[in-house]
Amino acid sequence: LNRRWVSAMPPTCECGSTEVEVQRGAHTCLRCGTVLPDSELQLYRSDDYQAVKKVQVNRNDFQMARLRAINVKAMTMRLRLERWKLALSKLCGQLKLQDAIRDSAFRLVQHRVSNGFRGSKERHKLLGCACLVVAASKHHVGVTLEEVALRCDVKANLLQKMIWKVCKETGVRISRNEENAEALLNRLCKHLNINQTGGVCAYGCKLVSIAGQAWVCTGRKWSFIIAAAFLLAAEAFFYLIEVEDVARFLNIGAATIALRIKEIKDVLLSVMQHLPWGHMIELSNLHVYLPFALEHWDVLYPVAP
Repeated sequence: LNRRWVSAMPPTCECGSTEVEVQRGAHTCLRCGTVLPDSELQLYRSDDYQAVKKVQVNRNDFQMARLRAINVKAMTMRLRLERWKLALSKLCGQLKLQDAIRDSAFRLVQHRVSNGFRGSKERHKLLGCACLVVAASKHHVGVTLEEVALRCDVKANLLQKMIWKVCKETGVRISRNEENAEALLNRLCKHLNINQTGGVCAYGCKLVSIAGQAWVCTGRKWSFIIAAAFLLAAEAFFYLIEVEDVARFLNIGAATIALRIKEIKDVLLSVMQHLPWGHMIELSNLHVYLPFALEHWDVLYPVAP
């Protein structure tokens, strides 16, 4: 903005003019064009400010239009983020997640939206669900991709692609650590009314670790490994749980869960068959010897051929 100061003070310039223009920090006389020292203008403003009768502001139409456009853009972004926060609150209500997860997901959404995210309503919903999955993994809640797709009524394959895009742009990776595995196992125990939650979760986490050592988890979806470990751990405590019940809760395929169970059993059986009484162990009665295998796995695994 260009500002023109007119006062009844004695002339502020040697030419006798009292009109001073301020533009980009420079103080210029309007009559002769002389650039005035800053000390004179500072004295004029501070000591004799009450003597100023009139202040004229020369507004540039282009600059004013630009400022209006910036204000409209900022207001639009603010309203858009408010709608995002409300939508994330609804999604967290459907998934029964804490407010801290909503705030973490909102920061991811804010980063993605600030980079020019556009698309349909369905695509915006996928972005919100993807950010919730990533945020929930960082808070060690143990929420799976397929579970979020079921609760929020979106396609799992499209949600998986959106999660990949969010992780690629923000640099955040989904945590599949022991805390997330234990949280998911705990939720499965509560859903299926298993009383011995601590023992089942401990056995399940150990089986997940064994599956990782045997390369069963490599290139596989995490939810199938957790479901298989849960069923094996529950069977060790003599709970008979149908594979379809777990598959229905996690929104995954029962046949793939059964395949992962067989793979983990093969790993355990290949190690335990070399014991003196290993000929007694079969796939059908492996659950009876499972506590022994999990308790002494750190000794059995290094010496196995």
